[in-house]
Amino acid sequence: KRRRIVKQYARLRIKHKFSAKKTTSCPKALQEIADKEIAELPLNSCRTRIHGRCVVTSRARSFVRPWRVSRIMFRHFAVLRTTCPACREPCGSGCLRQSLRATCGQVLSCLFVQFCAICRQ
Repeated sequence: KRRRIVKQYARLRIKHKFSAKKTTSCPKALQEIADKEIAELPLNSCRTRIHGRCVVTSRARSFVRPWRVSRIMFRHFAVLRTTCPACREPCGSGCLRQSLRATCGQVLSCLFVQFCAICRQ
């Protein structure tokens, strides 16, 4: 819900923030008006209110951002990947990717096991 609200008010928030607030050449009256307009926006429209969650367990604490999983799931998947020590990068590198199944059988869309040239053989 918050992500939707942030997306809805993003342009308005950026417009008010950078139009009069950040420019030093604007008069104080315009800066105060911009402050009031930002204050009138919903609190949930602020981007800092969004908190990352694990895609497997929905755990909010100790979230590892590049992989979008909690530290517990990160350790679990790291143990599964010990066969190839060269593959220690988050998804985004050019290695061959293969979707990984969790122990519960769900396919994780954002977490990939990456195989280097050694593993492809």
